[in-house]
Amino acid sequence: MPSAFLYLSDRIELELKLPLLGPVVRLAAMSNTLRELLASQDELVREAALALPHSFSQCTYALGHIRQAVYLCLTCNTPRGICYPCSVACHTDHEQVELFPKRHFRCDCPTGALSHPCGLHQRSEEVNSENAYGQNFEGRFCRCGRAYDAHTEVETMIQCLACEVCLSSSPLDRKGS
Repeated sequence: MPSAFLYLSDRIELELKLPLLGPVVRLAAMSNTLRELLASQDELVREAALALPHSFSQCTYALGHIRQAVYLCLTCNTPRGICYPCSVACHTDHEQVELFPKRHFRCDCPTGALSHPCGLHQRSEEVNSENAYGQNFEGRFCRCGRAYDAHTEVETMIQCLACEVCLSSSPLDRKGS
């Protein structure tokens, strides 16, 4: 894939050649660079759509229980998960922790489980009874049960593929654990 960025040596060479070239050739050289830049931006948008496939302007509650990125709102102080659009639109000024993708999960933002109203869903819904809330929803990311602080954490977080619980790496590195 062509790069949208010019190396300094390429840029100097291009700047030296541009005055010697006619205006049409200069325009063609700049438009090729612009095309490359636009193509790379389009590729980034496609990659983002794969990572977060849902609309940013709609709560995912109406989609039912799906695999999606889930966030824990520490400000709301309730062990419930919210979808990415709600984390941005409804809880943007709240402290949050990303819980990473969860299977069979429905957003809790428009339910009665959270006291903060959902700004993306029209009415209050019943509390989700099928969602599974493990230790990560209590802010614990280690087998020893210690609390997680995103500002001071130096451990690598690893998400189990089977249960999708996130754990810090140090307990996993210990022999006999």
